[in-house]
Amino acid sequence: MLKYYERTTEQNSSNKKQRASPMRLAFLLKVTTFIVVTTFHSFLLAAEQTPTSYPTRPVKIIVPYGPGGGSDIIIRALQNKLAENLGQSIIVENKPGASTILGT
Repeated sequence: MLKYYERTTEQNSSNKKQRASPMRLAFLLKVTTFIVVTTFHSFLLAAEQTPTSYPTRPVKIIVPYGPGGGSDIIIRALQNKLAENLGQSIIVENKPGASTILGT
């Protein structure tokens, strides 16, 4: 009977939750605060950086065929709509020759 009592008291004492020391709690609070502040600060820095309007230079479309061809007519028909949507001027440049390798 005494052995049973000793075993149950040992089990009960090992099941008790140990409290963290005040120094450990203070350290955990500092670390958590540091992580939260640095994360919040990085989000603020990312929000402050507004991207510049893209594109900043005129857009150049290279057509690998001669002027007056089918692809040239289609690109020139779309040129005005692209310029309105992008807010930049569109330059269509024809570069025929070299088996259309120049336009790729």
